[in-house]
Amino acid sequence: MNRRIVAILIALVALWAGADTFKSFVFYKNGEPVITVPIVDVDSMVFEQPSVLPDIPVDPPVDPPVTPPDTVPDVPSDTIPDIPVDTVPDVPEVPQFEMVDLGLSVMWASMNVGATTPDDYGNYYAWGELEPKEYYDVSNYAHNGVYLGDDICGTEYDVATATYGDKWRMPTQYECNELVSRCQWSWEQYGDGNWGIKITGPNGNSIFLPAGGYINYSGEKRCGEYGSYWTSTANGTGESHYLCFESSRFEQTSWDGATYVGQLVRPVYGDKPAAIEGLLADFFMAANGYGWTHKEGWFTDAPLSEWYGIETDADGNVVKISLPDNNLSGKCIIDERFDHLVEVDFRGAKFDYVSICPGVSMKTLELDNCMNAGGKIENIDVEKFVLKNVPDMGSVSGKCDAIEVYNCNFKNTGQPLGGITASSVKIVGCEMLNIGGSADEIYIEDSHVTETWYFVTREKFTAVNSRLSTLCSGDFNTGCLLTFDNVTLWRTNWKDETITVTCSFVFDSDTWYEHFPN
Repeated sequence: MNRRIVAILIALVALWAGADTFKSFVFYKNGEPVITVPIVDVDSMVFEQPSVLPDIPVDPPVDPPVTPPDTVPDVPSDTIPDIPVDTVPDVPEVPQFEMVDLGLSVMWASMNVGATTPDDYGNYYAWGELEPKEYYDVSNYAHNGVYLGDDICGTEYDVATATYGDKWRMPTQYECNELVSRCQWSWEQYGDGNWGIKITGPNGNSIFLPAGGYINYSGEKRCGEYGSYWTSTANGTGESHYLCFESSRFEQTSWDGATYVGQLVRPVYGDKPAAIEGLLADFFMAANGYGWTHKEGWFTDAPLSEWYGIETDADGNVVKISLPDNNLSGKCIIDERFDHLVEVDFRGAKFDYVSICPGVSMKTLELDNCMNAGGKIENIDVEKFVLKNVPDMGSVSGKCDAIEVYNCNFKNTGQPLGGITASSVKIVGCEMLNIGGSADEIYIEDSHVTETWYFVTREKFTAVNSRLSTLCSGDFNTGCLLTFDNVTLWRTNWKDETITVTCSFVFDSDTWYEHFPN
């Protein structure tokens, strides 16, 4: 209703309520009085809407109501433009890994990094790189000549962690070894898809590793018949460990490969193992730990000092490994990460291979009755090395100040000690085809060197109750002191002479040369 009409009505009501108070009607226009009518002259009033409204003062504009934030205004449907279906971009669904519990130390992913199905190969990566490439060569390897550490598990170089986050990471060598030592493997086709390995864990659950081959400088290799998967573990020589298999010979692991090669990655889920636990895990797997008689406490939450056979110092460093008569076998690898280890006891083991790498704090290494026939010992780097009771030994290499060999058989090895550098050598109760090498001092007792000698003595040579063959002046440096006591010599200087020494006598190398010239 017009505001002016309302005002008039109010005035009339007031007039009727108190007519004696008012004398006339006053009409205003634009705030100015335009007409005054005495009340006594008015008997009635009629208001009509004119066809053309007079000018009326405009009230100040009123702001429109504000739509509450949680209220969405209605939009007429006919104002929404049609969008062609083919112009709406597809949003790819992010593949979701399943955590598969195989009954092992960690959960395994159901797919490779970059894959969309369990049998999809996924992406290929150089070790420590985070993106796939068009080609893989040492020339475009991002970390060529760069040391990334002994293990990149969970680090900035771990492609599984970088891609999926949380606790997803590359598997360690130990975790891959579990797949071989504790699981059942079978070569299969995944439905109508790719061929690969079905791995069934101790609890009956399984994963599928497709045989995606690998990529090097010449392109893809052996897809469909060979699988090659990185571990996070380096081998300390510029290469890294990887798990591999093929259709006819698939139980392989712990191989070493050039880090620039493109290989597949199958993530695991779980906390990154502590450095010392990872070190013991590598030792455990190499020595066939699941077959040990005693392994109480290993890989539990118990402190390391409560793991069977492990002794630690006040700082938690492993200082002794004592596992005698515990059914150890396979390989014994003590690498530089055991930087506080001072003593081991592996008596009764059946190792095919023993390696004690530089950097270990051990001063004396004693291996007693722990080698298989033909077993090799490499990388010895201690002050004193003692080898006992080996049935038919292979070769020994490395360096030490002193080596002592007791009751060992080297009949099938050309020069068993030829690869070791030592200042003094002591051989007692041994049967050898050959010796090989050199030392300042050599002592032989109750031993038999059956064919050749080839061990140069620089300062002092002593033989007691032994038989030696093909011993000539070239085996001794000038001025070397020679002592023989009840020693039988034959084929000396490649002659058919046999000289039996039945009493002790001592002479120097020059005197020896006079008797047996070259």
